[in-house]
Amino acid sequence: MVLPGFQFDYAVEQPSCLITDGEVLVNVMSPAADGPWNVMLTAGGSLVEQVSSNGGATLFDGLSPGDYVLEVSDDSGCLYEFDIVLEDPPVLTLEVSNDTTICIDGTAMLQVWSDMDLNNEWTYTWDNGLGTGTTQFVSPTLDASYTVSAVDEDNCPTEAETVNVYVNDSLSIAQIDGEGLICTGAIADLEAVGAAGGSGLGYAFDWTWQNIPVGGDDAELSHNPSSTGTYCVTLSDNCETPSVTSCFEVVIETPMPPAFSVDTSRACVPGVIQFTLENEPADLTSQLWFFGDGEGAADQDPAHAYMSPGNYDVTLEITSNLGCTYTANFPNAIQIFVPPSVGFTASPQPATAPDTEIEFESVNSSNVVGWFWQFDTVADLGISSQADPTFTFPIDRGGLYPVTLVVTDENGCSNQVTRYVEIFDLYNLFIPTSFTPNNDGVNDAFKIEGTDIDPNRFSLQIFNRWGDQVFETSDPAEVWHGPANADSDHFVQDNVYMYRVVVYSLSLSGNRREITGYVTVLR
Repeated sequence: MVLPGFQFDYAVEQPSCLITDGEVLVNVMSPAADGPWNVMLTAGGSLVEQVSSNGGATLFDGLSPGDYVLEVSDDSGCLYEFDIVLEDPPVLTLEVSNDTTICIDGTAMLQVWSDMDLNNEWTYTWDNGLGTGTTQFVSPTLDASYTVSAVDEDNCPTEAETVNVYVNDSLSIAQIDGEGLICTGAIADLEAVGAAGGSGLGYAFDWTWQNIPVGGDDAELSHNPSSTGTYCVTLSDNCETPSVTSCFEVVIETPMPPAFSVDTSRACVPGVIQFTLENEPADLTSQLWFFGDGEGAADQDPAHAYMSPGNYDVTLEITSNLGCTYTANFPNAIQIFVPPSVGFTASPQPATAPDTEIEFESVNSSNVVGWFWQFDTVADLGISSQADPTFTFPIDRGGLYPVTLVVTDENGCSNQVTRYVEIFDLYNLFIPTSFTPNNDGVNDAFKIEGTDIDPNRFSLQIFNRWGDQVFETSDPAEVWHGPANADSDHFVQDNVYMYRVVVYSLSLSGNRREITGYVTVLR
């Protein structure tokens, strides 16, 4: 049995980050009387230190990492030898939370720890003014990097670690698409285009019109505005990102009430009304007229004839350059009346010159308020505004005189009639007693003239003093220049010749006259 020569133990303290603070502690526990003891530490065959101990503790310090041999012996020849390895101090390491992405106004939690910090004795220090601690909360507005390092209980530092915090872009809306000018009563169709930023997820759209909520949760909006106003859409997401608002004005076209004028709103059948558009033509693309009698037109200023009496509603529809349609109805805009009836009597008829005074009496509708007579519309012998006038025609000549009566009723309608008044001439003959056929242009022919002569029943014969007929005609317009007869180239001698004339009254067809007499031929 080999018994230990003496009792002792040793302990090793590995070097720290200071490198030269490794220690070997030898403690001899045998009584001092058994000593002394020799305690020696070598490295690579070279003596580090040798101590003669009388018992108790012997410390070798200031040791660097390496391979050492510890020898403990006494004087009796008992020797104990131990191989001791002082290792390089371990690299202190940190663990940090992963890089993270937050929204504007969001908060990121930064964490750091080390599996080597078993007793939580390390001190962890962050940059960017965060201070110390294993957990930090940050809310950057832009991308940021946060670096953390630590020292252990021996004040040995660690390598630094970095946590990146990325911040999503601000929310944005590229634009609002839609018609900025619409018609009254039309639907405003709008769309928020180009929503971006934030988390990119969970977008919400809240729409208002004139600050009144009108819809949400959709990029598109259909709304019927009551007037010109501003639409705004507020974009938010499922994160803390501040919402953003974009606005768009929708203008409602100023209404264009259809308007027109007419040359008259009251007329008689056939009533032709001239319509004139009062709206500015340059502001319109079209117009439609509805005249109330089943007829219409698309002209700007149409003329329309109403063929039946009555009250007519007129409707005008106009279309603006924007395509807005405006319609207006004008009740009883046009009144069409039946023209008054018109006629007259004349007495006496026929009349005979020189008794040419004629009494007229109008025969017309009871609502006639005006009369206009024109006596002889060709020669315009006179006028009258009496209802029943009396007029004297020329006493020196008969004929057919056109008389026109125009009447106007209380509606402004007029009507007219033209009739002939017949005046017979006096039943007269004018027969010369001589003539001078000498071709001097004065009294060169024998001609019978008269009034109230029927030209179709006329006869003239001329005889010489021996009873021979030298001229005959049935045409009252034919004259005798003095030939001896119809076939002769010779003229009668100056002398006295007898004539015989047979005429009939033109006005009194049964009134016949036969007249004989003498005419003298003088050269």
